[in-house]
Parts: sequence; structure tokens; C-alpha cells
Amino acid sequence: MRRQGTLSQHVKELFGIEISDAAMTQRRARLPWEIFTRLLELALQPLAQPRQHAGAFSQGLRLVGIDGTQWSVRNTPRILGSLSKAASRRLGAAFAKVGLVVLVELGMLNPLAAAIGQQGESEAALARRALRGLPE
Repeated sequence: MRRQGTLSQHVKELFGIEISDAAMTQRRARLPWEIFTRLLELALQPLAQPRQHAGAFSQGLRLVGIDGTQWSVRNTPRILGSLSKAASRRLGAAFAKVGLVVLVELGMLNPLAAAIGQQGESEAALARRALRGLPE
């Protein structure tokens, strides 16, 4: 994957298909979550090697960390049909939230697993799901 360029440029380079970024965005928005979950499972894997990256290990064990965050997303009918707004101290939050938890290989700062909240799951529930992606 290249860091620069638009999605339509990458599609043209890979497949020889000319398509606008807007059309690509619309098509991508219709894809089910399972595709992105499967891509993460296939792509995220350990990179650190004990001899080359000694700081990424302790007593022969790979050092990992886990952290979570939330993003505010637009309040469209489709999004509000699947996500709820978080509660705040006064009233409901202004926007629906999507949670994300990432399991990271320390020393390399390489993601090992990720869990995306699709139905307002708690950070703890997402963490348990991300930990299932932890390699042996």
C-alpha cells in the first residue's frame, strides 16, 4: 500500500480501472464490516524478531499493549440505525460514537489486532475481541 495518492489512483494502478473517488467511496460504504475485519486479521501480524529487536521482548515474551479510543461519526439515519449516541453528564452526546481497540507490539509500535465497535460495545468488550487476535 502506498501512503500517497487517492483511492481511485490506486485502483487504476492495480486494476487498470478508471473510477472517480466519489464512486469508490460510495462502493466502499456499501461493503459489509466483515470484509474489513477479515482484512485486518490477514494483514496484522508480529514483526519483531528476538535477535534483531531485543527491546520488544522481555524474558523471551513479546511485549504488547492495548489501547482504545472513540470517534464521533455523522448522525445519518443509517448510522443512527446501528449506533447509539453515548450518554454524557447532562444529556445524550451530540454524535454517535464508533469505538476502536488496538493491540500493539511494543518496541515496534506495530498493530497486531484491532476490534471496531459496530454496535456500541464497551471498550472492555472490544479489548477481549482484540485479544483473541493475539498470536501464540
